[in-house]
Amino acid sequence: MSGRSWTRSRGRPGSPAATVRIFRDQIEANKDVQRALHRRWDARPSEAPSVRPDLAEVRAEINRVNHALVRAIARTAQDRGAPYCGGALLASAVRASGELRLDAPHMTALHRSLGSVCRP
Repeated sequence: MSGRSWTRSRGRPGSPAATVRIFRDQIEANKDVQRALHRRWDARPSEAPSVRPDLAEVRAEINRVNHALVRAIARTAQDRGAPYCGGALLASAVRASGELRLDAPHMTALHRSLGSVCRP
């Protein structure tokens, strides 16, 4: 989590510790996806991207997503501690995985990224 995201999370309802846990899971899940993609590209170089992305654009998108995630964590603090959280989260994950047509590495990462969501 960037310093700015952490600072913003402290001024919002909800737990800064929950924000850190959720971000940690997101970061680890993204690392898993990156490793899987590199393994795939090593095995099948023709599938590797031929052009490197503009890192300024990537950073801007990461910052946008980080800020939205901090807001969502704060907004859902009560729901994330509720008994129905696990079922609702599972239903959302199943729906998203179908809509996005996630492959195995992305499905695994989705599962990992949600590990600490349903805790206050």
